[in-house]
Amino acid sequence: MRKVNPHPDYPPEKGRYVRGNDFSPVVVVIILNRDEDKIPSEIEDLVRTGVEAGAALSGTVQTPNIGIEKIICNVVSNPNIRYAVLSGPESEGHMTG
Repeated sequence: MRKVNPHPDYPPEKGRYVRGNDFSPVVVVIILNRDEDKIPSEIEDLVRTGVEAGAALSGTVQTPNIGIEKIICNVVSNPNIRYAVLSGPESEGHMTG
């Protein structure tokens, strides 16, 4: 598949993520069920591992509405991204999946 350079303003949405390989077809999203100031080191390690493994973006999402909207905005702004890997603990209070 042909790879292209993302727009100079990519990624357009700010958030808790690390930018990796812009030509990668994958983003890694870790579900966060804690406050931002109480993020365990294991979650931070998972985010770093995503980028070290070659992901375009790797980060956490805390809110099911705005957080997902920001992820989608960043993903569609890079035509190389095709897959999102979602992992992490179940968020309390939500009936997901």
